[in-house]
This record gives sequence, structure tokens and C-alpha cells, in this order.
Amino acid sequence: MYTQLYFHPVRRIYDIHLKEFLTEWLPGGLLPATVEGHLHLTDNDVLAAMAKAARDPTARGHRSANIIACREHFRTVYERNPTDQRRNKLSVDLVYQAIAKEYGADAVRIDQYVAKSKGIRFPVLTSEGRIESSIALSETFEKVPAFAVGTLFVRKDLHRKVRKWLEDGHDRVRVPQAFQPPCE
Repeated sequence: MYTQLYFHPVRRIYDIHLKEFLTEWLPGGLLPATVEGHLHLTDNDVLAAMAKAARDPTARGHRSANIIACREHFRTVYERNPTDQRRNKLSVDLVYQAIAKEYGADAVRIDQYVAKSKGIRFPVLTSEGRIESSIALSETFEKVPAFAVGTLFVRKDLHRKVRKWLEDGHDRVRVPQAFQPPCE
């Protein structure tokens, strides 16, 4: 449920578009470094600036603001999957590079995240009255699997075209010749 909520592709692409807007809109592309400066910048300030930038093609951050305001977010064209990962651990990067080369770097966005598995650690009161680590008491809590996300997004107007392009040559893109297994 955690990954379905916090790593949902639509939520993630809106995060990317928001970061792009803030980078263009904020002075120097950075949030204020002081506590006072940070506290004076409210969500309302950002939303008002975004609405204004979405209406003004000459405004800093217009493109990202317009994408968010008009719900024209980039669409998912490729997601990390076990089959491609077994064939090539760099499959997400390779597909990203291929799309950027074919359609331009500005047409594609990449979102990757690999969670580190540290197990689930919490104190447990044993029947003997001792406090032990959950990891010491349970292999299940020790071996909680990590998860990884790798999603590629393209401009809405290119979505169908890029999906078809990937379908037509997916093996060539995801597993370059140097990584293909020998023929049997």
C-alpha cells in the first residue's frame, strides 16, 4: 500500500513537474536557506505564482506551471519490470537514453528510486521480560524485501507514438547487442 500511494506514477510525475517549476521560479532555483525565509514562503505563495505563471507564457516556470494547471502531465511509457531487470540491470536507463535520443531530452522524464532493505526493527518484550530487537527474533522482519521504482514519462502528445516505438523495437532498446545472451 505504501508504494501504491507514495510511488504512484501520476503522483511522482507531478512531483517532477513541481520541482521543475520551483527550480525556474525561485531565485537561483533554490528554496530559501534561512528558517525565516523558508517560513515566509507558503503553499499559497507557490500556488498563486504557479497560477500566474500558467497564464503568462513569458513568466519563469510557465511550461511546468501550465502542465500542472491544465493537467497535461507527462504520461508513463515504461516501468521497471523483472523480465528486463534480469536481462539488464540498466534497462530503465537504457530506455530513457533511447527515448531521449529519438525524441529529445526535453520530451522524457525519469523517476528512479531504490529502497534499501534494512529490515523492520522495533523493540519486542519477550515472555522472559527481556527487550530484544525484532530482527534478532524474526527472520521475516530481518529479510523484508526492498523495492525499486523506475518509471519513464513522456509528453502527453508523444505518449502513443513512443509506446508504439518501444513495442516495435523493445528488445533492441532494452537489451543492446553487447548484453544479449548467445543464441541457442
